[in-house]
Amino acid sequence: MSLYLGSEQQTLGLLREYADEIRHVTPAGTELIVLPEKVGRVSEKVLPEVDALFNSAAAATGATIDIGLVRRTSSGAFNSSRVYSPDGTVQANYDKHHLLLGVEPE
Repeated sequence: MSLYLGSEQQTLGLLREYADEIRHVTPAGTELIVLPEKVGRVSEKVLPEVDALFNSAAAATGATIDIGLVRRTSSGAFNSSRVYSPDGTVQANYDKHHLLLGVEPE
């Protein structure tokens, strides 16, 4: 939880570690890798860097990757699930619609 509330640079460091581990430990034939919800908070400014990390990891492993992030924009923060396909592209972004009142401000 302290990282979730930590700096964007800390989050980027963790995301780099996740992407590196995915490349090193994913067995051949893996089709889907699901990472936790709300791994960290990232702004729209650094989202291209995050996308590049996981697009590359998905392409390297041939697996689809789903990761949960809090995506901060000028209009608010969103509890987002981003899906990266093995062809190296962002396949989808889903912003959670049914939030737990009093618990999830995103």
